[in-house]
Amino acid sequence: MSQGGQGYGAGEQPGSPSWRPQDGGVRSPPAEPPADPWGTPPQGQPGAPWVGPPAGYPHPGYGPPAGYPHPGYVPPGQAPRTPTIAVVGLVLAIVMAPVGLVVSLVALGRTKRAGAGRGLAVAGSIVGAVLLVVGIGVAVVMVPLVAELTGPRASVLRLDAAVASSSCDEFMATSTRAFRTSNELTTCDDFAAFVASNGYQDNQVQVTRVSVENGVASVSTTETYLWLDDGQTYTDRFVYRVVKEDGAWRVDGVDLVGQ
Repeated sequence: MSQGGQGYGAGEQPGSPSWRPQDGGVRSPPAEPPADPWGTPPQGQPGAPWVGPPAGYPHPGYGPPAGYPHPGYVPPGQAPRTPTIAVVGLVLAIVMAPVGLVVSLVALGRTKRAGAGRGLAVAGSIVGAVLLVVGIGVAVVMVPLVAELTGPRASVLRLDAAVASSSCDEFMATSTRAFRTSNELTTCDDFAAFVASNGYQDNQVQVTRVSVENGVASVSTTETYLWLDDGQTYTDRFVYRVVKEDGAWRVDGVDLVGQ
């Protein structure tokens, strides 16, 4: 049926509608709003007014991606948590300065992201650095001192071991020329005769004291040995005088305490 009750015959199609919009135009969906609510500066229109975002207001889209929290973000009502590494760094800085210093430096970055614990990380870095410097200073002072004390002690023990083992080379390396001359032990034959005539064996040497003054070391010992003439065990105390010769500590004399 057509409008007004008129029908269409076979093969006939209805024509275009007889009405049109009043303005004569074509209807279309409204345009989408711009992505930037502040708009963009007009192009090719000098002097055209443009209102941008207020001063200090971030441009739309500024900041971390959607759903990604800003560094240091803490949910409402929840206090920021101090990273454990900051506490560990401070403790290690006290007991092991080099390790604690490294851990505390790493903790600085972690605490910045976490928003808490930065004070602990800074304290660990300072403590670790100070103790490391102090430790280096002590080592610089103590190492030569320890070497100065261990050198004379080692020479005395090596000399006694050389006599016990009949080692001429070791005896020559641990005694001064003056000591060998005064005891008529200038050659290995002299040394071998001296060892053969010894009336003791199983000598046990214990160093009790070492001191160094004006380049001369005094090494006190307590020595226990078996005297072969009577088969008795005796204990005596000796003081060795040790000096540097040819860059090495060498025994220059020995005295029996009390005689």
